Amino acid sequence: MANLGAPSPGSSSPSVARRSPAWRKTVQVAINWIVLLAIVLGVGYFLRTRAHQQATPPTDNDEPPARLSEQYADTLELAPQTVEAMRVVEATQRAKG
Repeated sequence: MANLGAPSPGSSSPSVARRSPAWRKTVQVAINWIVLLAIVLGVGYFLRTRAHQQATPPTDNDEPPARLSEQYADTLELAPQTVEAMRVVEATQRAKG
């Protein structure tokens, strides 16, 4: 009975539960806020750069990029700008007969 106030090692008394110091909680909260701020800034930067990458449609384009053919069924007619932009290669189709 040399030390009555201190619990023996291995004792499972609830009053002996280890408590982290208050400074550790403060540091953890600060780290959490810093990580959250870094995530928000990273997402904002990513979305900003993606917005600048979007192609803007030309304003002087009177002709639609593609339209249904009036002569042939199930056929699209492409504007010359569309053919050039998409690098479309014209393929001739022969009727089987």
